Amino acid sequence: GASGYRLYWRRADSHDWQSVVDVDDPNASSYTFKGKIVDDHFFGVVSVGDQGSDSIITFAGLPLKSP
Repeated sequence: GASGYRLYWRRADSHDWQSVVDVDDPNASSYTFKGKIVDDHFFGVVSVGDQGSDSIITFAGLPLKSP
């Protein structure tokens, strides 16, 4: 099972994740990013296993539209 979560964020104009914070509560259902403007950033989450392994970063982005 998960021992916690790892949250990543980056500015929307960046290609790489710039910051990370660990949330050690596996039952957490929310986290507040203080001082971050939602429109200017992408946020991602991974689950962290008991042995420290982690999943692929998942984030909600806008779907691409076909021209």
